[in-house]
Amino acid sequence: MRPLLSRRFFAPPAERSIELPAQTSLSLHMSAGTQLFCVAGSLQVQSPFEWIGETMVTPSQLLDEGGHCLLSQTGWTTLHAGRAGARLQVLAPASALSRLVAEARTAVHALRASWPRGARSRRGPQPQ
Repeated sequence: MRPLLSRRFFAPPAERSIELPAQTSLSLHMSAGTQLFCVAGSLQVQSPFEWIGETMVTPSQLLDEGGHCLLSQTGWTTLHAGRAGARLQVLAPASALSRLVAEARTAVHALRASWPRGARSRRGPQPQ
């Protein structure tokens, strides 16, 4: 029996590489929980704005080679490359639907494992 939804729709977190030439900027819409890893060069990350009291602030973080940043809010994130440019890995979190399906699969497998092997189904009498 073929599953209703294919496994390919529920992939693990998406990973991609971005290379920024020297002194360039790029704005991307990123989800909360996205991780940024600076692989080469240096990079300034401006996270989506936040309200602190009645003041709007834009958190900023400088990442050197080997640096890591975890975004706490969903929104537009701006990446500014340094003088030597930058190369980074972006690891986006899995969607809520993907996590829900994974949890449901785990529950179904646990149920199947605990079900007695010789148990009959409740489909009614079987023709002979």
